Amino acid sequence: MDRHGAQHLNGQGQSLLAPALARYRIPVSTKVGFLTDEAAKSALSDGALTVEDVEHGHCLNTPYVHWQCARNRTELGRDHLDVVFAHNPEHTASDPCEALRDAFTALEAEAAAGTLTAYGVATWDGFDTGTLSIPALHQLCERRSGVK
Repeated sequence: MDRHGAQHLNGQGQSLLAPALARYRIPVSTKVGFLTDEAAKSALSDGALTVEDVEHGHCLNTPYVHWQCARNRTELGRDHLDVVFAHNPEHTASDPCEALRDAFTALEAEAAAGTLTAYGVATWDGFDTGTLSIPALHQLCERRSGVK
């Protein structure tokens, strides 16, 4: 579901899918990054976002990624996420590599806690524009995971 689809459903897409996903227990991927109005209000209230993050509409900072992973688990009715994508890091207000460093730090911690199996990056045009590259992403992942 894209950002616009999430907005049309008022951020309720995962909650609406949860009953069907519970019946079939298929692997599910989800994303962190763009903010729905409801998520922005809740995350701001919980201290996971700043007013500037909310105004920008996109965030990959460590506290927000942890907050969103917990919210995704709740909305999906699962205690474990299969795959989480850092969505469109090229849209962050800061340097995309720094934003991904923060996101990967949180996602590695989620994996270490057993609440996440895998993570990656979903991008509309980050590779086409040269903002992202496979070698740079691989290097970031190695640094965060400690695996070489």
